[in-house]
Amino acid sequence: MADKIERQDVKQILTDFLRQIADEKTEFVELPGQEDLAIVTKAEAISRYVWKCALGWREINDKGDEVVHEPDKAAIHLLFDRLEGKITALPLAGKKLPSIADRVGEASKRALNKIADE
Repeated sequence: MADKIERQDVKQILTDFLRQIADEKTEFVELPGQEDLAIVTKAEAISRYVWKCALGWREINDKGDEVVHEPDKAAIHLLFDRLEGKITALPLAGKKLPSIADRVGEASKRALNKIADE
């Protein structure tokens, strides 16, 4: 029991430090409509980067060629879930998530049952 409490205390301490560090204004970013770089928090810089990845962007590399970065599906999914207020599922302490093979097996079973019911 004491071990479980200690682990939760450590997780909370880590979370507290991550939040404190996220609030530090140390990152320089380009803001729309401004010529100078703006200094923002780490959390805002990461948020802007996730949006940039979700939308895709173009840049010129060192050789002068245009590089197209396509929209990133993982970033889109992350933003959609956050904007919709969805919570990501975390495994409960002591319980393992089913393996990929088990999940595929369950999905196949559901699909076959659905076909059989039709």
